[in-house]
Amino acid sequence: MNPRAKALVILGSGLLAAVVVVALFASAGSGTRKSKYASIRFEAEVHDLGTLRAGEERETTFRFENAGLDSLRIRRVVGSCACTASLFTPTAYGPGERGEIRVIYDSRGKHGPQVESVTVLSNDPEQPMVQLKIHAEVQKGTL
Repeated sequence: MNPRAKALVILGSGLLAAVVVVALFASAGSGTRKSKYASIRFEAEVHDLGTLRAGEERETTFRFENAGLDSLRIRRVVGSCACTASLFTPTAYGPGERGEIRVIYDSRGKHGPQVESVTVLSNDPEQPMVQLKIHAEVQKGTL
């Protein structure tokens, strides 16, 4: 291969590599695009309350953000049983606004490993229903 052809092959390979790198960076950033709709994103969807004694109550807070570009409306927050009470006032959150849902778990009548859920219903079209989980280990014996 003559020197000129060799130089063209090297130059072409370099340009191809540059295009591939740019395409990879562009596609990596596409996952961070904001939805044009409301989009609820929780910091964590599972909270571990640790070990409780039977009859003990423990509170935890699920924090979220509206990661979309439209107003987020949380319509309802529903516990899976009478042992989970949510402290939340339905309201609207603008783009980028943050909020929280406080949940109180009552271990009365429970023992052993426990998993309860709190269902959040919103106007997020991609996930209109989010199920938050609470884990706890309840020891026998009362307070």
